[in-house]
Amino acid sequence: MHCRHFASSYEVVATKLASKGIHVGKIDGDRYRFLVRRFRAEGFPTFLRFEDGRVWSFTGTRSVDALERFATEGMDGKQLPSGPLGPMSPYWKFSVELIEFGSVLISKLKSDHRAALAMVALGLGALSLLFVVIALCIHVTTNPRLKRD
Repeated sequence: MHCRHFASSYEVVATKLASKGIHVGKIDGDRYRFLVRRFRAEGFPTFLRFEDGRVWSFTGTRSVDALERFATEGMDGKQLPSGPLGPMSPYWKFSVELIEFGSVLISKLKSDHRAALAMVALGLGALSLLFVVIALCIHVTTNPRLKRD
């Protein structure tokens, strides 16, 4: 409901920022739930700022001026966690690729069953390779003989 009330202000902010070369986008959180989880959105609308591989969530008052300051100066923002499970981590990037792969697979299943089976085989092979790499990383990091002094 808040999204609809703020829509006109959002358009004003987007227009102002576009004139400064700052890109603004919006997504449907009901449709793209994985993005809601990835960026830890606790309500709608949620405003995020991306810079140098880091992400900030807007914490200020919902006004055109406050959002413009957030986008241009980083005011009224809280940095989202980084690290292995942060929203810009390889874990999430891999998850997004799996979701995209699944979407393509579903569309192929509807049209061409042979292509879909080939994609399933390819996906299972890639997943198996991923598990081998993870197992190898765990083995190397936990094996005391392989650690450097």
